[in-house]
Amino acid sequence: MSSSLSPAASSGNRDNLTTTLSNTPPSLEVALGCRDHETVLRVQGEVDLATASHFSTALAVGLAVAVDSLSVDLRDLAFIDCGGLEILARTARQARAGDTRFHIAPGPAVGDLAALLGGWAELPEGTVVSVGEQPTARQGSALTVGLGEPGNGTLVLRPDGEVELGTVEFLPGVINAVVDEIGGAASRSIVVDLARVRVMSAAGVVVLCGGHHQASAAGVAFRVAGGPPVVRRILDVTGAAAALEYCEPVADALAPAMSQPRVVGGEAGGTERRDDYAHLAPLFAERVRLPADHPRQQVLRDELIKGFLPVAQRVARKHRYRGENLDDLEQVATIGLINAVDRFEPARGVDFLSFAIPTINGEVQRHYRDRTSAIRVPRPIRELQVRVYRAADELSQRMGRAATPSELARHLDVDLDSVIEALQAAYESRPSSLDEPQRKDDAGFGEGSVADTLGVTDPELDLVENRESLAPLVKALPERERKIVLLRFYGNMTQTEIAKRTGISQMHVSRLLSMTLAQLRRQLTAE
Repeated sequence: MSSSLSPAASSGNRDNLTTTLSNTPPSLEVALGCRDHETVLRVQGEVDLATASHFSTALAVGLAVAVDSLSVDLRDLAFIDCGGLEILARTARQARAGDTRFHIAPGPAVGDLAALLGGWAELPEGTVVSVGEQPTARQGSALTVGLGEPGNGTLVLRPDGEVELGTVEFLPGVINAVVDEIGGAASRSIVVDLARVRVMSAAGVVVLCGGHHQASAAGVAFRVAGGPPVVRRILDVTGAAAALEYCEPVADALAPAMSQPRVVGGEAGGTERRDDYAHLAPLFAERVRLPADHPRQQVLRDELIKGFLPVAQRVARKHRYRGENLDDLEQVATIGLINAVDRFEPARGVDFLSFAIPTINGEVQRHYRDRTSAIRVPRPIRELQVRVYRAADELSQRMGRAATPSELARHLDVDLDSVIEALQAAYESRPSSLDEPQRKDDAGFGEGSVADTLGVTDPELDLVENRESLAPLVKALPERERKIVLLRFYGNMTQTEIAKRTGISQMHVSRLLSMTLAQLRRQLTAE
């Protein structure tokens, strides 16, 4: 793993999304970015008693949206207390339970405190702690989203940029993670301020409606406000303005009267409370006391899985706006729940939900990573892709031009073929549509779609084997019978015409033809 952590978004890449989370106290700023399968969390300021809650929320959001790995960049952090280190350790344990790689790039403040406390012993095995050069800020991110808290229990999301197909994929995870963090708390609400959104596509409207549905199920008020005329127009045309309780002045949405009736429980996607599952805790203790081959073991296991099934369903619903069938997601989440029940160790003193939710979420993330792509890219190649992208950005900024594959290979100390394979995999993992227009060459060829250039299956191909087998049999026939067969099937002549040509009666031609065909059929069958 490279020791240099770079920001997640790069200029000109439509798949990039950077989310900026700024809390009410100005002493902590967090930037969450995602590129391909890498999620990077950059933290600046101070993590102390006043900002620990926001730091914990940001890490929870980052872990919720991470697919393969979560890198926490703390090199710009001026101060962190022991509580902040405990939050890091807890997040690392949750990441490991969900099979998400967790990287930490500590700055001087973090490194000094960790050394004072005896190092990083609290971090689980597999956590990467690396120190690299200062990351370079990037420009041209397609979308940034600010998260602020003006008071009265209201969280304000402020998208800045273009909310369209290229940037919208990451946004549902952010909204759902925020809803999960505040869901169940009294008098909490979310306002999405669209004042800085330049473009809003239909995909963005779907995401906002999905966020409204998720918030309502969790009992959190959700409203959309502000925006330029083009954004307001698409909300009106799609009919989403009424569903999202859209209001033009943001101040109206921030008014205390904005609260909506809260849903207690709601759809089986509301926030889980630990006391809802307190009656299941003794079952874990009973399983531990019983021998592994005791017949009641299976009964207890089934009861635990059925009892915690709403947790798996809720995690599945968090990901339902990413294009996968909800039934499939619930099956995958249930597998994660079964793994969590089988692997849970009550003796560790950890609450089961704290262990199960990251485990289930990790199972769903692996499903998206390994099963939803039409062409599965091996994990080593995906990991090398992340390193190649980082190196390409770093070298391009250093040299003022795009780096060649040879330069990337030397910089990463890997062979050239591996770099080329990683670069090609980014394109070959997404098959092109047959209806995609062809590119014209210099001669003007290439009109139409790819499907127009494909041939069709020749129906005569199925007859090749029969014809090849029949040829020597026909050749071995007596001359008169052979001539009658050829005139009938290759000359397309009637039996009357064949009779005139051969000088025999039509009845005789019919008998000879029937006898010859029966003979040929027996010979073909015998072979």
